[in-house]
Amino acid sequence: MLWPTLFSFFFAWAGVVSGITVTTSSSSYVIDTASSYNFVVTISRSTCDITSLKFYGKEYQYQSTKSHIASGLGSGTSVSYSTSPSGDTVIVACTQASSSFDLTHYMVFRNGAANIWMGTNINKQPSVGELRYIFRLTGLNSAYPNGDVSATAGGTAIEGSDVFTVNGQTRSKFYSSERFIDQKVYCATDSGASVHACFVRPNHQATEKSSGGPFFRDISLNAGGDYHSLTYYMNSGHTNTEAYRTGFHGPYVFSMTRSGIPSASSIDVSFFDSLNLKGYVPVSGKRGYVKGTATATSSSGPTPARTGPSRRPRCPPVPTP
Repeated sequence: MLWPTLFSFFFAWAGVVSGITVTTSSSSYVIDTASSYNFVVTISRSTCDITSLKFYGKEYQYQSTKSHIASGLGSGTSVSYSTSPSGDTVIVACTQASSSFDLTHYMVFRNGAANIWMGTNINKQPSVGELRYIFRLTGLNSAYPNGDVSATAGGTAIEGSDVFTVNGQTRSKFYSSERFIDQKVYCATDSGASVHACFVRPNHQATEKSSGGPFFRDISLNAGGDYHSLTYYMNSGHTNTEAYRTGFHGPYVFSMTRSGIPSASSIDVSFFDSLNLKGYVPVSGKRGYVKGTATATSSSGPTPARTGPSRRPRCPPVPTP
């Protein structure tokens, strides 16, 4: 019949993968994961920006400025999608090769999940001097786990444009920083903590390409006014302890819930081994490991402490009277 052909030519069409639908127009891909939370994400086909983020029927994406790598990959970005052999996964790939970027950013969606699994493969350091993914969210003005320390809205700048006084308190976006090894999950949430939008580091893979690996730290959250910035830094000049690392950063995961804070250990990333993403080194059979036994140690002695660089001073416990 001719009618279905004409319909698909003149109108947006939907590709169906299990319960997931990918609706394509000339300007965007709309991915509906068929989650019970009604998780629907719109991605620009020209810039790779997330232009809409709907959860349980509500829009959480700030509309004046979108969510993206850096401050946006810009026009000319190649944006496409494919499906996994198993048929339950959609992979959006965004490639930009310019004087500013030489990278491919992946956003992976799975049937029934309110998550975006991400990975960013870079061939050179972005010219801006840092590598991050930033969500700009509305309606989620509180923060987990550190509360108001990075909420600077309504404040007065007292040190450059980064440190503010708010209601007699000193606050800064940098105060949300924790060493990666100590911060598996952090979230923007609403005042009643009924909705959480979180970045999650499921395992060591999420941090191994950062400048400083698990000991790197940088800005995580900043409620600065019109929107709440939820940021996943992979490297920057803020606290780096070594040269920038190229290659595949991730997987790291954006997760939205109405049932509390997601657990890093509960989010599966093993399926990445089968996706054939550029730069990704599969865990199964492709990696080397160091294995050994420490000798000349006392079985009754103290446990060796893990160490690593930390820029934040730690205060000793206050004695109880």
